[in-house]
Amino acid sequence: MARVREIIRADRHLTIREVAEVVRIVFGMCQKVLTEDLQMRSVTAKFVSRLVTAEQDDRVSICIDLRDRAQNDPNFMSSVITGDECWVYGYDPQTKQMSSQWSTSSSP
Repeated sequence: MARVREIIRADRHLTIREVAEVVRIVFGMCQKVLTEDLQMRSVTAKFVSRLVTAEQDDRVSICIDLRDRAQNDPNFMSSVITGDECWVYGYDPQTKQMSSQWSTSSSP
């Protein structure tokens, strides 16, 4: 059981089958250890919080700085130059299975 816990902590995206292969136990026993003994469940990505990337963190810092300047300097907005921008986002679609993670009942 401790080995299964270590493996899941290292990579929460592993499937039951992958964990069972690493630990060399049958699928049903691995499923029982995860769900009953460790009280874990698989949660899809839309419910799993994501870490903020460095670029997103920089954007937040810049926005906070601009907000503070706008609040403290009444003439600040007259010096801002605006333009029309087009944002294009790209992403790699994942299957529901690929995006799921294991979590405990005490996990956020």
